[in-house]
Amino acid sequence: MNVLETRRSLLEDLEIIENAIAIRIQRNPELYYHYIQESCKVFPDVKLPKPSLIAENKIYKLKKVKRNRKQVILQQHEIDLFLRDYHEKQKAFNESNNLEGVEEDDKEVDRFEQNLQELEERLKNEDDNFQLDINLTRSKYALFSSSADPSKRTNILSERARDLDLNKIFTRDEQYGEYMELDQFHYLWLNVIRRSDCSLLQFFNILELFVDDKKFLLTPPMDRKNDRYMDFLMRLSKYLETFFFKSYVLFDKEMVENSIESDFENSYCKGLVRSEAKGIYCPFCSKWFKTFPVFENHLSGKNHKKNEAKRKNTVYSEYKLHRYLKYLKDEFFHTRSFIERKLAFTANERMAEMDSLTEKYEAPAYDHTEGEGDGQCDAGRKGDLLQEKQPFGKSFDMPLGPDGLPMPYWLYKLHGLDREYPCEICANRVYNGRRTFERHFNEEAHLYHLRCLGIEPSPAFKGITKIAEVQKLWKDIQNQHRSGSSTAVALTKKSPSQPKLPTGLELEEEDEEGNVMSKKVYDELKKQGLV
Repeated sequence: MNVLETRRSLLEDLEIIENAIAIRIQRNPELYYHYIQESCKVFPDVKLPKPSLIAENKIYKLKKVKRNRKQVILQQHEIDLFLRDYHEKQKAFNESNNLEGVEEDDKEVDRFEQNLQELEERLKNEDDNFQLDINLTRSKYALFSSSADPSKRTNILSERARDLDLNKIFTRDEQYGEYMELDQFHYLWLNVIRRSDCSLLQFFNILELFVDDKKFLLTPPMDRKNDRYMDFLMRLSKYLETFFFKSYVLFDKEMVENSIESDFENSYCKGLVRSEAKGIYCPFCSKWFKTFPVFENHLSGKNHKKNEAKRKNTVYSEYKLHRYLKYLKDEFFHTRSFIERKLAFTANERMAEMDSLTEKYEAPAYDHTEGEGDGQCDAGRKGDLLQEKQPFGKSFDMPLGPDGLPMPYWLYKLHGLDREYPCEICANRVYNGRRTFERHFNEEAHLYHLRCLGIEPSPAFKGITKIAEVQKLWKDIQNQHRSGSSTAVALTKKSPSQPKLPTGLELEEEDEEGNVMSKKVYDELKKQGLV
């Protein structure tokens, strides 16, 4: 029983963590898009979603508000904590599967029933603030659960990530992974070359060599036999590796490192083949070999093995520098543009820029004015809401026209189909368009409902949709029949005072609302004060 309960509890926790991650991605899809866009650079097999979804921060048809960068990176670090818990619980569950199940004896069953009865009694007691373990776990991973006041949303983090502080992970100049802090390495580079004539922008030009797949290897800035140069590359490579994994924390570090190491062993350690006349290049010995057999004989030589044992770590650091700088290509060029812009600043502009960076750095990740739930909407979302209010906001929702294709919206409005006409007599049915509304008075459904009210259908009731009005008119007509007035006779016989018209034609009148009816009906309604 204990083993089964442990497994059940672990599965319950795993499901809660999965749901917590899904809620965060549903609230802000950029948490996923920020990761998947970089995955396409690291793993070429990964497919990028539709650009329209990424640009509008959408999950299928649902647009979401774009959050600030600090909040996106913060929640990705929070999800990383969730994933660590998830893997630990998954590992514990797999270990519990290897344990032999405990046999169910009578004592175990009695103990379980006793615990169940105690739990039911505690739940029945309203004064007891008892909470189930599952509710406590949900609260631990819930959004805003780390806020001091549960009724006010001040901190977006969960109770599990209460102590997470991005300002301890990123410096101010890094701006949560937007820029790289490469100024410090410029001073180190001056010590490597032992000159002071290399400006910061020239240093960026040197680093740009490492973005290319072959330039950094074939035309290095310095000789690889220089220990100061290789030590500099190792330190810079270590910084870029750290910067990459804290900016894209959702990447599996072991998987990325294995991918880089396997590519290094399969390509660079076996020589770089060049399409030109020079042949094959050995990165450890910094030599060219014209033919492949000569290169193979070189690999088994003492000189190559000595150089490989001495320089493999530094050459591998150089290759890692190339790979991580290639992954962080966008951040590198953003940093370069920012440095160029900053060098052109005046003293006052530079101070204002630093104050702006400091303000962003010290600002809270979550602003209490941000929209949440159904109330959140940006300009694009407001447009969608207005369109949803329209009955046929999109072409594929429009009724079919005479050509069998969806009717254009301008033609739909031209025919007045956007106007609704309810008929209380027809059980509050709504008709779109004046023509359909006028036609339904002669249809069998409307005449049937009139008979259900005890009224004999007649042209006198055309245009009347209220039950009370049609009953009043029917009552007046019945009274006029009984009194033998000429008005009632005019409804059943043709008036001799009217001019004789050709067969099939009849005089028509139009009331103030534009309703067209026969002259006979119009005169009768006018006498009764209904028009």
